[in-house]
Amino acid sequence: MPSPRMRFDLSLAYPQWQGSGRHENLPRGAAAVAAICGEYAPQVQVQPCDDDADAHGVRRWNAIFAQFQSARHLLAHSGARRVLTAGGDCAVDVAVIDYLNGVHPDLGVIWIDAHLDANTPETSPSGNFHGMPVSAILGRAPSP
Repeated sequence: MPSPRMRFDLSLAYPQWQGSGRHENLPRGAAAVAAICGEYAPQVQVQPCDDDADAHGVRRWNAIFAQFQSARHLLAHSGARRVLTAGGDCAVDVAVIDYLNGVHPDLGVIWIDAHLDANTPETSPSGNFHGMPVSAILGRAPSP
């Protein structure tokens, strides 16, 4: 039986802040949460990206997409069936839910947040991706 502290196969440290547009405290908070989550599973880190370029109607899209690809790579090579994610903005859930949906085809997700997170680049008032992850999970992500 696994140790009570190791109930997850993988802890994904994903310090992305670019989707929210707020960089002052998110990286520090993400690091603090990652330290705690690392006690519950072996931890891997998504590589940060500093590319500030906007694309497809999304602010800092290049960094968000590069970090998404890094997360997908780490997850694909992990063999994990249960993932604990310690992240920055709401967009860190896109890669994890996409991966887990492949592992568990009957996956159900309950999304609880202060706002719906279902904007698209066309409906977003800010262009910040933190308001778009639910749309991305449902197949309406910006085309890379």
